[in-house]
Formats: sequence, C-alpha cells, structure tokens
Amino acid sequence: MNGPPLALLGGTPAVSAPSPHFVRPPIEDADRRAITAQLETAVPIPDRCGVIADLEDALAS
Repeated sequence: MNGPPLALLGGTPAVSAPSPHFVRPPIEDADRRAITAQLETAVPIPDRCGVIADLEDALAS
C-alpha cells in the first residue's frame, strides 16, 4: 500500500470533528429497574429467565 500514512502514523486525520463522536442514549428509569430485577432474579443463560427470556421469546415469535 503506497497511499498517505494513517493519522496514527502522522497522516491527516479523516475525522476532524471534536470528540465525542458518539453520544450514548440516556438510560431511563425503566431500563435501570429491568436490569436490577434481572440481576436479583437469576443468571440469564442457564435457565432463560427474566428479561432475557422475554427478549428471546419476542424475537422467536
């Protein structure tokens, strides 16, 4: 490859906008409650319970 060097190696950066380039969506109270309930209920993988089972069932249907 004989093009210009990567920005990491002293070339011109492709993105000139200041950071952050991505802003995470806000975490709603309902999300926090669902996560807390799942953590207090069980481990999701072995027994398919809680919000994980709900998500898997919704995706399957």
